[in-house]
Amino acid sequence: MHSGRCCHVAFQPLVDAVDGPAVDIDRQYRLLTSTLLYRDAFAGGNPVEGQCCYKVSHQRDVPCGQAGESCPLDHARNTRVQARSLHVHCRPHGNVHEEVTVHPLVDEHGTVTAFVERHRLLTAASASASPGKLVGRSAPFMRMLELVT
Repeated sequence: MHSGRCCHVAFQPLVDAVDGPAVDIDRQYRLLTSTLLYRDAFAGGNPVEGQCCYKVSHQRDVPCGQAGESCPLDHARNTRVQARSLHVHCRPHGNVHEEVTVHPLVDEHGTVTAFVERHRLLTAASASASPGKLVGRSAPFMRMLELVT
């Protein structure tokens, strides 16, 4: 029997092939592998493996779905198809709007075993007052932003 870590090391090339910050996440929201761009964006280049995605990106103690936001990982887990959502994430330099896309990874038995999550910074919007940018974080604002991005 393989340890969980050894099985997920195989995902590193897949995560590294993603353009931009990306991670491989297990079904319990734990980060398994990450790109340097992700570590730079969220942890000042430090390792994030083993931490929960909501702790790293939102600095919360509960998953997005339990905090009133749509969770693309939950949606991908339930539907077994790619899911997309816009979130306000906490980065070392401040809160930013990001598009999060989650791809479920399915094994030979059809079971979703992990997810690849890709982040894309939305430069037209800001979570706080900023010249020349759309500003907001309410649910209607996020929905409008999803429609225009």
